Formats: sequence, C-alpha cells, structure tokens
Amino acid sequence: MKVCVVIPTYNESASIRRTVERALANGPDYHVLVVDDNSPDETAAVVAAHARIEPRVHLLVRMDDRGFGTAVRDGFVQALATGAEFVGEMDADGSHDPAEFPKMRALLEAGRADLVIGSRYVRGSKILGWGPMRYINSHVANRLARLVTGVPANDATNGLRLFRRQVLETINLQALVSRGYSVILETNYRTVRAGFRIAEVPITFHPREAGTSKMGFREIYRFCLFLMKLRFQKIPVTSEPITRQAA
Repeated sequence: MKVCVVIPTYNESASIRRTVERALANGPDYHVLVVDDNSPDETAAVVAAHARIEPRVHLLVRMDDRGFGTAVRDGFVQALATGAEFVGEMDADGSHDPAEFPKMRALLEAGRADLVIGSRYVRGSKILGWGPMRYINSHVANRLARLVTGVPANDATNGLRLFRRQVLETINLQALVSRGYSVILETNYRTVRAGFRIAEVPITFHPREAGTSKMGFREIYRFCLFLMKLRFQKIPVTSEPITRQAA
C-alpha cells in the first residue's frame, strides 16, 4: 500500500536531498511530497531536479498563504488525492529519521492505532544535542498540551507522524486554525476528538544537520494562543471525504 511522506520546507536546500532519499529507501511503495514555501535558497529547484529522475518524488511550491501550518494542511490534502493509504509527516532538517516509518506503519497495518507518533518522551527514546533549557521547554509544552487538550500522548508536539488515510479524510483539514507548528497538536487533537486511536513509538531525535531552526518566540506565542483556543472555543472536527485521484 502506498505511503506518502509530507515534508514542509523553507530554506532546507542543504539537507532536503538526503532526507528525501532516506525516506524513499524504506521501499518502492514510499513516496515523498515536498511542500516548499518558495524558499529563496532554491530548495524547490533541488527537489524538482530529483523529481525528474525519480517519479516517487513530488513537489508543491506555494506562493501564497505560506507557513508551516498551511504547508502541512496542503500537503495532507494533496497526499490524500494521490491515493496514499498512509500519510506521513516529518521535518526536512535531519532531526527525524525516516527509517522509523516502517515500524510506525506496522502498528497501523496491525489495527493497533490510526495515528502513530514518533515520540521523544517514551521509554527507549533519545534526544541528542539538546541543552537543558530546550528539553525543559519542550517537556513542559507537552505536559501543558496534554493537560489542556486531553490528547493521550507523551509527545503531542513532535512532527514525525504516520496517519491512516481515513483519519485525514475525517478530520476537517480545511478548517485548521493553526498557522505555525501548533498544527501538529491541532491535528492530533482533532484525531482524538473524531474517535481515532493514537499510539507512540520511541525514536532518537537528532540535531539539525544544516540550516537554521524556524522555532522562535513567535512560534511559542502561537502555541500558547492555540492552547487557549482549544480550551475556550468549540472547533468543528469532521469533514467530507477527499476524492482520490489516480495513484
């Protein structure tokens, strides 16, 4: 069954080729969709060149409504339209190892979950290259997210994930309110609210291989604001199924 891994990018030309190749190495049924926000460092050109020789590489370049949250949304919509049975998400910077996807997929195929998260905070996981403050900030954010949203996950904010297509067909992708990295928590929240099951697998979280981090005060502010929206507003969860195109 087809797996489509969505990779949002902005100025990741130094690492994107290696990331894509590692994802494709999982097997012939793995495809990659890079969603690039018109990066000035020509990330899209690197991916386009790869796509010309590898039909499992796909590229979506966005000129408007840019940002990580909308990139995830648009990537999920396009991945569903290609007919993928499983839709993954990962970062482009080398912090996520795409070799984790097969064990995540095994849980979905065994019927043990509908969404599998690669977790930094379960037994057997490792975080490499973090200082104490970054670890504390991330750990506190996840504890707060679980308290406010009720999402039954130790790591509801990590972007290494694999969905069964029915989940993304059901939750209301077009109504996502998150514009930044809080889209990860929002889609997890909608998944639980729609009655689907979440599982976690331990991963090793690596330091960024190249480029600069996009996480800063603005994203932290957006995350806190989104938690308040979830706490005090009712957000519609479900939507009409997305029509498949030929694979």
